[in-house]
Amino acid sequence: MSNVTTDAFLGGAIEVLQPAKGGHRAGLDALLLASSMPLEQTGRVADFGAGCGIVGLVAAHLNSEVTVDLVECEPQMAKLARQTLDLPGNSHISGRMHLIEANLTQNTTLRRESGLNENVYDIVLTNPPFNDTGRRPSPNSQRRIAHELTANILNQWVRTSTACLKGRGKLHMILRPSNLPTLLEAFEGRFGAIRILPIHAKHHKSANRMIVAAVKGAKGELKILPSFVVHEPNGEFTPLAEEIFHGRARLSVE
Repeated sequence: MSNVTTDAFLGGAIEVLQPAKGGHRAGLDALLLASSMPLEQTGRVADFGAGCGIVGLVAAHLNSEVTVDLVECEPQMAKLARQTLDLPGNSHISGRMHLIEANLTQNTTLRRESGLNENVYDIVLTNPPFNDTGRRPSPNSQRRIAHELTANILNQWVRTSTACLKGRGKLHMILRPSNLPTLLEAFEGRFGAIRILPIHAKHHKSANRMIVAAVKGAKGELKILPSFVVHEPNGEFTPLAEEIFHGRARLSVE
């Protein structure tokens, strides 16, 4: 893949190789999702649909007691994730990370053959392809793969998350509000204790993203949490956003 950039995150704490343009580049969504993992989290973490690996990298940097599997099926993005793990700037976390090339929509047998097993993860973080298929199509094949979402695909991602999580394991997902009804339907009989954190680009703007957290096998009630705002009216980051994007604060979804 040509035209690749090396980008620093968390004030230079980690480095990521990703397409310079056109392909699926990681950004604020990835940082917000990774920051939703509890400070005290331990055990095994999966970054489903990892792309170049930014969510898993940030998670590993923020939580020194976890091991992280990057799960990606698109060969070019998996190649970038592998090269990213080999960057010298990531040597402090790469020993706790592993790349699994697996398709989350495949059946159990094929997933196992790819190295993705059941009942092994304490938490799954995922930034799925969340654009509705009726939206304006992307001209780039990588972006189209990463941003088209049907109810069937989302249900398959939730089903695979259910299979791969341990009992009472957690699923954290960032997606568009328009996909929430489909997600809640997919959660039926699988996840409970659902928490919804609306994310607003600016004050007085409708939420354009949300982080949804849920617990496998739980029966607790759904709660909508206080909103998180990314930008001040002048376009600068809010104080909390600034702290999060430098790895000094977390988003609570408890």
